[in-house]
Amino acid sequence: MASSLNRRAVVAGVALALILTACGSSSSDTTAAATATTAATTSTSQPVASSAPATTTTVVLPDACPDRLAPSQGVVIGVQDWVRIRMLPTTESEEIGRFDAGSSVTIFPDTLGYDGSDYWWVTTRVPATGGCGNVAANFLTDPSGRLDQQIPGLSFRAPTSSGTWSYADRTSLRDPIEGSLDGAFYTTYSVTVADGLLIDQLLADQLSEFTEFDYDYPADWSSDVLIPGVDRAVRLIPIASPSGDLVINRLLVEIGTTTVEAATAVYVEDVALAPVDDLAAFLDSVAFEREPFLSAVG
Repeated sequence: MASSLNRRAVVAGVALALILTACGSSSSDTTAAATATTAATTSTSQPVASSAPATTTTVVLPDACPDRLAPSQGVVIGVQDWVRIRMLPTTESEEIGRFDAGSSVTIFPDTLGYDGSDYWWVTTRVPATGGCGNVAANFLTDPSGRLDQQIPGLSFRAPTSSGTWSYADRTSLRDPIEGSLDGAFYTTYSVTVADGLLIDQLLADQLSEFTEFDYDYPADWSSDVLIPGVDRAVRLIPIASPSGDLVINRLLVEIGTTTVEAATAVYVEDVALAPVDDLAAFLDSVAFEREPFLSAVG
């Protein structure tokens, strides 16, 4: 709709060749690798042989974890058996261990970054040594969803507990987070960051749309809400698109010199399929840690 910060088509999928270089599967392996190794192996594009799900394999790491940053807990997802731990945040770096699928992992979300070609990475603690390595964020999740679909300092409850979601490509922390429900005609959630304090302009644009398309709208169609750490936040009531086939729900936030729009959209014929309650909870759950967020997007 005219007042949205950014509406882009959702691009699904990650290339299989990239997945093989960051994670692994032991489904066709023949040599046991269930115990910890004492030296790093050189990474290849093929899984390391194993006949059983591997436990975390480790070496003593030269670098301490970034304990000046707040750790949190993540879970390994999206792999059959294990995901590689790399010395450096790149698929070219040596493999120094693995985490099993479903493992609980200590992560440092503020380290999230893109390697410029293949993956997002996040620093993770390797329990046996107390040191840290790097894991592709595409294979880690926390309550805000997949780590590659996040921005440090911004948290929310991702509406992904039902169904499978595909995402638009992101190469920068300023790129929109855009998730699309697979199998639906058009059901999405998004988080978009834009420069400038834009709430007044966005509200004026919405009011102009009401007038242009002769909406019958209530006086309280927008209202200020309190979100700690931000300068201003406004929630809009669910609004039908001018064509009448989408229901759009929006939260607008000004923080520092940026405006963040969190939004959901559900096509009318998707209502029975869409996780409507989860989509509403996503908007209600948006929260900020001011300094980490401004540092990340600045």
